Amino acid sequence: MAVYEPGADVNGLLDEAVQRLIPVAIGHRHGILVTQLDYGKYAVEVDANVPCGLVEEKKLGESLVNSSERSPAGASLVQ
Repeated sequence: MAVYEPGADVNGLLDEAVQRLIPVAIGHRHGILVTQLDYGKYAVEVDANVPCGLVEEKKLGESLVNSSERSPAGASLVQ
């Protein structure tokens, strides 16, 4: 799911995208990955490399964050 809307509340759009994907992620026993593609552009997807019940964030071209930086699914993504 791509999240980009110029002038929009990015935090709200990301939270909405994650909330929509939680049932799918839980059903597949995977977590959710939020990738920053560019300034204000994000991809939110169910990812088998993310433990079930967690949301991980990364920037395009970087590896996943350390496990100590993982967020529970449904947590606020962008501060």
